[in-house]
Amino acid sequence: ILMIQCKMNKVQTLLLYNFALSFAILLFGNTIFIIVDSYAKTETKDDDDENKKDNKKKKSKIKFLDDPNVQSQYIQKFDSNGNFITSWGIKGKGDSEFLHPHGIAIDNNDRIYATDELKQDIQVFNTNGELLDRWNAKEASKKIEGLYVDSDGFVYVVDYGESTILKYSNDGELIKKWGKTGNKTGELRRAFGIEGINEQDLLYITEKQNNRISVFNSNGNFINTFGSYGTGDGQFRHLHD
Repeated sequence: ILMIQCKMNKVQTLLLYNFALSFAILLFGNTIFIIVDSYAKTETKDDDDENKKDNKKKKSKIKFLDDPNVQSQYIQKFDSNGNFITSWGIKGKGDSEFLHPHGIAIDNNDRIYATDELKQDIQVFNTNGELLDRWNAKEASKKIEGLYVDSDGFVYVVDYGESTILKYSNDGELIKKWGKTGNKTGELRRAFGIEGINEQDLLYITEKQNNRISVFNSNGNFINTFGSYGTGDGQFRHLHD
C-alpha cells in the first residue's frame, strides 16, 4: 500500500492505493470525501517497467477494464468523526456515473471536481453530490489522472498518457497545455499526481517513471525538480501522488 499525505491551506488530500482497490480522500474542513473504485485486473506482459535493470523478476501490469467486475465507483461523504453522511455515483458513462474515478479536488466555492480515467471527463458536484457541470478533456489522451484547482478557479489536469498538464477554466475551456515526454530537465515521463501552493504560484507534478517531482508555475514555466530513483533519503520508487 502506498500512502502519501499533502496539506495545502485548508484542503488536505490523501491517496491510498493497492492492487485491488484505489481511492482518494479529500479532507475539507470537518468533512471527508472519498473516491472508491474497485476494478478488474489482469496480468499482462510487462511493457511498462521503468527500472528493468533493478527488477530481475517479471512483474505483472495492472490493466484497467471498461467493465469492472466490482461495481463500486462512487464518492462517499463522512463527517470528521467518520460518520457516514451520503454517497453518489454508480458505474456507467453518463452523468454522475464513473468507470475509473481517480482525482478529486475542491475550489473556493465548495465545488468538488472528479476525474475519470476511462471516461476522460471531469465532473463537478456540490458538497451534497448534485451534478453542477461535466466536460470532456478531449485535448488529453485516454488516461487522465490527478487534478488540482487553484485559488483563482483554474483546473489543472494531469494527462498520464501523454505526460502533459492541461489548464482549464472552471467551466471546461482549455487555457493552456504544456509538457514534453522525456527525462531531461523540464520534461515529464508518466506524470501522475499534482498539488499546488497558491501563495507561491507553484505546481508540483509527480513523475512515475522519472522518480522525481517537477515544479512549474501556473503558466507552465519550469522552476525546479527534485528526487531520483532509489530507497534513500530524497529518493522515490513508483511515485504516485
